[in-house]
Amino acid sequence: MPSSVLSCDSSCNDTIHQSVLSDYYSDIILCIKRVSEDTIPTSNNRQCQYNVPDWSDYVSDRHDSARCAFREWVINGKPRSGWLYMNMYKTRAASKQALRYCRRHEAQMKADSLAKSVEDIDCKKILEGC
Repeated sequence: MPSSVLSCDSSCNDTIHQSVLSDYYSDIILCIKRVSEDTIPTSNNRQCQYNVPDWSDYVSDRHDSARCAFREWVINGKPRSGWLYMNMYKTRAASKQALRYCRRHEAQMKADSLAKSVEDIDCKKILEGC
């Protein structure tokens, strides 16, 4: 703590004291901010390999059916042939194919999604607000 802060009272008009006091206040705020950033967890919305654009449109249903078929296959003892095996095999293949399609066309899907969000904006409401 600067000594000028302790010796100064509320009626002081010295610009140097005010500057020192302002710097001291800024340092305290910066310290509190750094400590809170270091200790309080925050979410980070960065893209990663697991974020698949249009998952809900293309992959979600196929993935759900593949999971159900897999569970049914496991419950019945994991047979290596027959209807349960073929169902599990085909639904898993369809799910993986849809996922590959989304990953290959990721840029186009993002552009389409952005264009759709712009298309959904009602220009009349925006112009009325001006």
